[in-house]
Amino acid sequence: MKQPENKVQTGLPSESGQSIVLIALLIVGLIAFAGVATDVGMLFARSSQYTAAVDAATLAGAVDLTESVDAAIARAGEFLAANGWPTSVLTGTQLTTGRGYPEFVLTATYSVPTYFLHVLGFDEVPVTRSAAAALYTQTDMPTSAQAELGMLRTAGQFVMGPDSCTAQGDPISARWRQDGVANPLRDFTGGRYIYRIQVPDDFSEDLVVQLFDPDPINTRFGNTTSFELSNGAAVPSGTEACLSGGDGDACMISTGEPTSSNPVWLHRADEVWVPAAGCPVRSVDDPNGNTVTRYMLYYYDGADNRKELVAFTSGAATDTSTDMKWITPGIDFTANITARLTDRFRISTGILNSIPVDGSRNRSVYLDVEAIAGTSKNGWDVWAGPASVAATLPADANQRNLAILRNLRNVSTGGVEIFAQGYLPVTSYLFDPLTLPIAAISSAQGGGTIYATVFDFEAPASGPFQFNFDTMSLTDRPGHGMEIGQDPGLPQNLLGYNRYPLCSGGGDCNNRWVEPQFNILIPSSSSAYFPRPFYGGYLTVDYTMHSDEHVWSVSLAGGRPFLTR
Repeated sequence: MKQPENKVQTGLPSESGQSIVLIALLIVGLIAFAGVATDVGMLFARSSQYTAAVDAATLAGAVDLTESVDAAIARAGEFLAANGWPTSVLTGTQLTTGRGYPEFVLTATYSVPTYFLHVLGFDEVPVTRSAAAALYTQTDMPTSAQAELGMLRTAGQFVMGPDSCTAQGDPISARWRQDGVANPLRDFTGGRYIYRIQVPDDFSEDLVVQLFDPDPINTRFGNTTSFELSNGAAVPSGTEACLSGGDGDACMISTGEPTSSNPVWLHRADEVWVPAAGCPVRSVDDPNGNTVTRYMLYYYDGADNRKELVAFTSGAATDTSTDMKWITPGIDFTANITARLTDRFRISTGILNSIPVDGSRNRSVYLDVEAIAGTSKNGWDVWAGPASVAATLPADANQRNLAILRNLRNVSTGGVEIFAQGYLPVTSYLFDPLTLPIAAISSAQGGGTIYATVFDFEAPASGPFQFNFDTMSLTDRPGHGMEIGQDPGLPQNLLGYNRYPLCSGGGDCNNRWVEPQFNILIPSSSSAYFPRPFYGGYLTVDYTMHSDEHVWSVSLAGGRPFLTR
C-alpha cells in the first residue's frame, strides 16, 4: 500500500498569481512604448509636413518683401493659417544673397499636440522650422548711352542723395517717402542700383569701364554757351540759351539737329534740389547738399562668390575735376582723385578669363551705384568697351558725341552691353518725343508676359506710352494704332497699345508707381493672342519725358521668389 507524501513547509508565501501582475505591468509598458512610438512617429510626420509648409509660406511672404519685412511675415502667416497651420511664433528678417537679391528669412514654430505623452506631462511639443527665399525681380534693361555706343543724346542715369525724398524721383536711394515716413524700397534694394556689363567670351582686350560726370557738381557756367553741329555747318543764331532757370539746374541746349545726329548740347548734368517739406532742405548755393556717389565693380566666381574689383567715390562737394567728362577712374584723373582709388576701372584679360561663361557665351561684370551722402541729383552714365577704343574717345562729353558721330564705322564696344537690373533711372537730355529701350528680351522668352511700370512720372500732358519691339514693325502688332479699350474684342495686354498713366490728378504719378502696371505679351508663333515669330530684341517705349526724373521697373514674371535654403 502506497504511503502518503510528506509536504515540506518552506515558510515562503505562495507565488500563485504573480505572473498575472507581471503580465499586466508588461502590457502597460508595451502600451506606453507604443504610445511614445505613435507620438514620435506623428511628431516626425507633422514635422516633415510643417517643413514643406514653412518653405511655401516663405515663398509667399517674399513677394511682399518690397513693401516691408512685417508685410512679408504677415503674408507668410496668412498662408500658413489658410492651409490649417496655426502658429505660435513667427519671426522674419531681410538679408541679401551673394548675387544681391533681397532675401526673406522666416522662422515659424508650431506646437504639435500629443496623445500619449501628455500622461507624462508633455501636452505638446514645439517644432521650429526656418526657410529663406530670395525675390528675383531683376530684368536686363539696356542703358541708352551704351546702346548708342557712348553718345549722350536722349537720356541718362541719375541718383538722388540718401537724405532726399522719393517725391524727387528716386525710389531706391532716398531714405524717406515723405515727412517721417521711411522708404521701404531702399531697405529692399540696399539703396543700390545694379548694372550688369555683359562681355562676349571671345572679347580679347582689356575691358575699360568709363563713367560720365560721376561727381555731383555743377560748374557755374551761366545759361548760355557755344556749340557745334555734327555736320560742321555754322551754328544758327538764337539757339544757345538753356531751357532751365538757373545754375542750380541741369542745362541742355537744343542744337536743332535731328535725333539721329546730335540734338542736344550738354551744359550742366546735375541739379541742386530744394526738397519738399519733411526732407532736408538746402539752398541751391549750398554745396554741402551735393550727393556723393560710390561706384563698385565686381564679379562672381565659379562658386558664386562675390569678388570685388575696385571702388570709386565721387569727389567732395566742391571738386569739379570730373564735371561733364567721361573718365576711367585711376587712369586719367588728377593726382588728388587718383589717391582715393584702390585700383583702376580697367579689367585685364586675365581677370576677364577667370569669370565664368554663362549659357549665352557671355561673362558678366557688375557695377553697384549707391548714393552715400547728400540731397541733390547726380546725373551720370556708364560706358564699357575695348581699351583700344576708349583711348581714342575724347573726355569732354560733347566732343565725344561729335567724334563718335563723325567716325561711326570705327567706333565699337566689341559686343559689350550694359544693362540696369530691375530698375532703370531716367534723366532726360532730349525733351522731344523719343524711343527709349527699357528691356532686353531673348527669343526663348517668347509667349511670356512683361510687367512694366514707372515711378514718379509727372508729365501726363505729353501723351500716352506706346510699346514696341525694335525687331518688329508697327504693322506686326495686333491693335496697332488703337487706344486701349477702343476695340473691346482685343485683349488689353497685347503689345502695341497706347495708355496714359493711370494715376490721380489726371495722370500725374507724383511719388508713386503707375498702377495698374503695363502687362505686355511677348509674341510667339504658338501664342493664341499674339501669333508672330519672335527673334528677340529690345522692348521700347515711345513717350515724351520733358525734364522729369523718373524710374522704370521691368520684370518678366512680376518678380518671382525662389528658395535659397
